[in-house]
Amino acid sequence: MHRSAVTPSQIAYRFYVSEKSAEKTLLGMTQRAARVQVDQLTRRFRTRQAQIGRPIFPSGVWIDTLFSETASLSGNTCTQRFCAPPWFVDVFPMKRKAQAGESLGYFSNEWGIPRFLRTDQAQEEMHREWGRVRRHFIIPQKTTEPHSPWQNACKNAIGQHKKWARRIKQWFRVPEVLWDRLRTYTSGLQRCIVREKDDLSGIEELLHLQPDISDYLDFHFYETIKYYDPDTYPANLEHFGKWLGSVKDVGSALCYRILKSNGEEIDRSTIRSLALEERQVTEDKRKLEAFDRETERMLGIFQDDTANLLTKGELPANDEPPDNEIDWQDVQEHAENEHEELTTEQSEQEKIEDDTLPSSEIIFPKGDGLQHIGKVIERKRRARQKFHHRQAP
Repeated sequence: MHRSAVTPSQIAYRFYVSEKSAEKTLLGMTQRAARVQVDQLTRRFRTRQAQIGRPIFPSGVWIDTLFSETASLSGNTCTQRFCAPPWFVDVFPMKRKAQAGESLGYFSNEWGIPRFLRTDQAQEEMHREWGRVRRHFIIPQKTTEPHSPWQNACKNAIGQHKKWARRIKQWFRVPEVLWDRLRTYTSGLQRCIVREKDDLSGIEELLHLQPDISDYLDFHFYETIKYYDPDTYPANLEHFGKWLGSVKDVGSALCYRILKSNGEEIDRSTIRSLALEERQVTEDKRKLEAFDRETERMLGIFQDDTANLLTKGELPANDEPPDNEIDWQDVQEHAENEHEELTTEQSEQEKIEDDTLPSSEIIFPKGDGLQHIGKVIERKRRARQKFHHRQAP
């Protein structure tokens, strides 16, 4: 990147400040773009600075695609999941995995341009629309080694996210076709919740901003509510609905997505919870039961698979946090001094001369228990660790 040739003296003159203040300003500020001066203007400047109009996300982002066996009510079949240490997550529901590039554009506009991307070698996360968006925002990308999912920290975070979503699904008896809305809701909670062993939420620790939890305080996911509909005047203006979370791009603050009994989703801000009397009075109770039957007919019967999930370990038996949470400090790219040089007693040339692994034949795993024989051509070295290989036992 070009650095501006402006001197502290010029800054002091243009800003009308002292030269000492100008020096500190140049040292303490970031310059994300620079002008290239020419002697004569013969054509327009080509401006390709997409990253200037957006904030920079203060961390790298680990990305993976999470598929569902059931198509959602909205037609989605998978979600793109973005993870950043220590406890930041966001999801982007997709109808097909080819929309991965669109999800990257969403994240960059919503949260900022990541410092780098870490993905597996899936084609939709490397080329086509994904590659175009990545080049547009000038984002470096790193990939995991083939058949090594443990190198993508998002893989471990997906397990935690699925457990939490499953617990909410079972507790509030959420139909399977609403899995995309549930995962979006759960990821919002994960960013805002302060866990027992921490003092800050994921957003506050990473972005140094206190999260606003106004959208989550008054209702739980899939709660039966009543919403106001003026189009039904002079008949009843209140109607039953299911609360599916907040909406950011419609209306003003505290606007929510509501599910009607016929499966249609609408956005409303004028809603309320049901009073206790409404659940006990015979007439209101009858209307509520009719609403539940119609909703069940449209969305399907709730499948209570608690016993199966407990057996698989996907649903904790209590409310304790999952015991396999990733330690983000172990992730190489998130070490405190990212650009710190590796200090060793040997020089690079000595390490190359002492390296006996190149030209050796090794056995490495591939697929379901299969093993292949390969020959080491060279050793890949990185700034943060000495070697980059995995030996078979």
